[in-house]
Amino acid sequence: MPQGTPKLPSPHLWLIAVPVFVLVAGLGCNRRESPVEPSRTFDVRPAKAAVPIRFAETAPDALQDFVYRSGKDAGLKSILEIVGGGVACIDFDLDGRCDLFFPGGGEIDPQAETVRGAASLLLRAGDDWDYDDATEAAGIAVTDLYTHGVTAADFDHDGFVDLLVYGYSGVRLYRNQGDGTFRDVTDEAGLTAAPWTTAAAWADLSGNGMLDLYLGSYVQWDFKTHRTCRSRHGNADVCSPNAFSGGQDAVFLADDEGRFRLAPDWGDSPRNGRALGVVTATIEPSQPPAVYVANDLSANLLFRQMPDGKYAESGIASGVAVSASGTPNGSMGIAVLDFSGNQRFDLMVTNFEHEQIALYRNDGGGLFRHASRESGLNTLDAAVVGFGIVAADFSGDGREDVLLTSGHIQYDAASGGIEQEPVLLKNVDGHTFQRQIPPDCDYFRRKSCGRGLAFADLDNDGAPDVVITHLFEPPVILRNLPGETHAWLRVRLIGTRSPRTPIGTVVHAAAGDHMMSRQLYGGGSYLSQSQQELFFRWPGDRPVDLKIEWSGGSRQQVSGIAPGQVLTLVEP
Repeated sequence: MPQGTPKLPSPHLWLIAVPVFVLVAGLGCNRRESPVEPSRTFDVRPAKAAVPIRFAETAPDALQDFVYRSGKDAGLKSILEIVGGGVACIDFDLDGRCDLFFPGGGEIDPQAETVRGAASLLLRAGDDWDYDDATEAAGIAVTDLYTHGVTAADFDHDGFVDLLVYGYSGVRLYRNQGDGTFRDVTDEAGLTAAPWTTAAAWADLSGNGMLDLYLGSYVQWDFKTHRTCRSRHGNADVCSPNAFSGGQDAVFLADDEGRFRLAPDWGDSPRNGRALGVVTATIEPSQPPAVYVANDLSANLLFRQMPDGKYAESGIASGVAVSASGTPNGSMGIAVLDFSGNQRFDLMVTNFEHEQIALYRNDGGGLFRHASRESGLNTLDAAVVGFGIVAADFSGDGREDVLLTSGHIQYDAASGGIEQEPVLLKNVDGHTFQRQIPPDCDYFRRKSCGRGLAFADLDNDGAPDVVITHLFEPPVILRNLPGETHAWLRVRLIGTRSPRTPIGTVVHAAAGDHMMSRQLYGGGSYLSQSQQELFFRWPGDRPVDLKIEWSGGSRQQVSGIAPGQVLTLVEP
């Protein structure tokens, strides 16, 4: 461990209950239509009626003037300006409230052929949905990098969450000093050789208890390779990613002192598939986290650890690389969820227009099947171009629902404008998804160019709220209105043998005969970081029994946990 790591509680103090009270938020440019998915036999049990989901849009003053700087005003119609920016939901000052960090983007100067960064925004949460601008005080404006995304973890094991900010071209690692400020430690940590980065995820890939990094890269774009293409209407527009060579993903492995080294031979497959999403997650019990990469117009990748400890790519063999018809998609965001409640984790991926949102159902043994049609996803509007995606129980019935942002990548899209409506999918009894438009929330009827998406319990009432980012307009915060009384539990995990942020740890919760499985995974969504806690909600008020499968190998069982609290579990 790095010097200065605080001593963790002894094993007999591993369970800490903290009550919480209510306080008064493709680029896939595939221009061909995918073949129609072949028919298949599937479960035809009738689905139950969907439980309504209700949101209310909030508008904090501190967000009203913040708009991601894409560089659109340069008039270049570049692929760089269409990527967008994300958001991170973190409690950086440990006051029990989720703060928000927004990468700021940058500026493009065609005459000087330069790309410059624009200031990011850090908002410290206060009472009653109020936020203060803490960017300058915290020293994390990040103006030296054209930024897209952000991912969070306690990489140095000191109890404070750190931030990795990434974009064109490279990354910045900011260590949380624990006094309300951050310090740029990129160079001293050895993260100096990162490419144009459009996806990032932490996980212990080497088994030494330290967090490593998988960095996904998009395409090889610069002013020399820049091209302007034509839309179907003949107007100048953004080119397809097929016009550029794919970037090279990078893997950085951490040593015992928290320094990183580039591992160019990691895995057994080329990693230049135009990555726009990456997630690190446990897909098989008692196995180390796998790495799943969502690529634009090339097959998605799944890296799993083999018996010899090395990682090998198995996307095609596992069934998560392509569409049901065997063609690569224009893939962007990724969610990890237990859709049917069978205690196995499925993968859900947003894709380009005329490509179904992909649900890869986990059949066990490392094998998945494309289940979009049988789950009702084939009925959605074919024009949807999905980006950020999260899975969370928004209704409180114990099932994980799905929310995704959408927006085109062409200013003059043939299917309509660049702006599109978000998509909210209710999980109906683990059988099908039904699209819902929450009543009294105009945001779901309004078109925008959605990009980043994260969820967090922003008002500490146990219900997951949502933060969404856009191109060309300020972010929005959607407050979850729980409606009926539901039991809830948030689980905060602290690793000891596992990394302190124990990516890949799984918690199974049983409320009577109702089973819920959640895990702490790295990456996911699109350019964004959701709150790093596990959310459980269920009807009624009965207590739950928990079974914890730590990523470091420990197993625990805890019985009779009362609902309505934040529970901190420390790995024994």
